[in-house]
Amino acid sequence: MGKYEENKHWHWKEIPTTHRTKKEYFEYLRLNIGMITGKIILDIGAGTRRFAKEINALGIGAEVYSVDPIYYVSIDEIDKQLLKSKENIEYIKAFNTSEVKQRTVAALGEELPFKDKRFDLVISNFCFPMYANNKRQVENFFTDIARVLKNSGEIRLYPLCWFGGNKKEVVLAIDIQIDTMVRSGLFRIIENKNDLLVLRKNS
Repeated sequence: MGKYEENKHWHWKEIPTTHRTKKEYFEYLRLNIGMITGKIILDIGAGTRRFAKEINALGIGAEVYSVDPIYYVSIDEIDKQLLKSKENIEYIKAFNTSEVKQRTVAALGEELPFKDKRFDLVISNFCFPMYANNKRQVENFFTDIARVLKNSGEIRLYPLCWFGGNKKEVVLAIDIQIDTMVRSGLFRIIENKNDLLVLRKNS
């Protein structure tokens, strides 16, 4: 299983920086233009922020906030070993336009620096739970994204498990959190198959 061996404790610095297109986001997360028009969106694990740049270019009134711990490092001082790709460094700089930059936030998914009920949609594409190492991390992640999501808003996560890299404790904690959120009456499951999880927050 190589570097993705089961039970490996990952740090966020070990996760490859993502650079996926709008098309890939739409495919993996089952999104379309109508679902995001005029919405305030939180992209957890945004990587190079290509999605935010492409959505901004559409001019549909959608605001994408890009969250990634990579931005704890300044744009001018990004460690090439950390990103493992000179091309991605150049993309990060190229996507640092004023519109994207003002909505770029250095943060972890389990420690979101936003007010309650701020977002219409919370997405995470090839990010969580790759670096999750324990039950508490999973609990904090779901608690925080539930907190920042508006009533009737959606959480869309893909994939929930990846290449067997997640500890059994983490996989079980994810299942427990989903069940807890639904049983509490706060959320309902819209989809939970083929590694895509869609939860909608009740009004």
